[in-house]
Amino acid sequence: MRAHYDWSCRDDDSSRIGGVRGAASGLMAANPTAGDAAMFPIRLAVLTSLLLASTVNAAAPRYLTLLNRAHDSITTLEVATAGGDAFEQRPIDTIDGGGGSTTVRLGDAGCRFDLRLQFRNGRTAIYRDVNVCKGHTLVIAPL
Repeated sequence: MRAHYDWSCRDDDSSRIGGVRGAASGLMAANPTAGDAAMFPIRLAVLTSLLLASTVNAAAPRYLTLLNRAHDSITTLEVATAGGDAFEQRPIDTIDGGGGSTTVRLGDAGCRFDLRLQFRNGRTAIYRDVNVCKGHTLVIAPL
């Protein structure tokens, strides 16, 4: 059986939408119904689960893949929170120049980090404000 919807804008008693008088029901109703009250615990549970999921995601470890397109090998990696001066060394194997790569754990909180790289020839490069929540690979370009 198909439902009949009357989309006319009449003010008489025959104006019905889906067999229900008036258009106010659900969240926008002036007088909430018993159905709305029954939905409150479900809505609360869904909202709570979404908030918990975002909290768990915020505390997840942050990883980044380093792809070395520079000519020299990377020998040392140091990481700090974005804008900070407290760099901490991360253990890595040498990342060969010309396309070598590795994945490193940067930290357990936040999305933005500063990375200081030491190359085999003694040169240092700093990549500031790397957002690991937006991307998972940092391409180190030749300098």
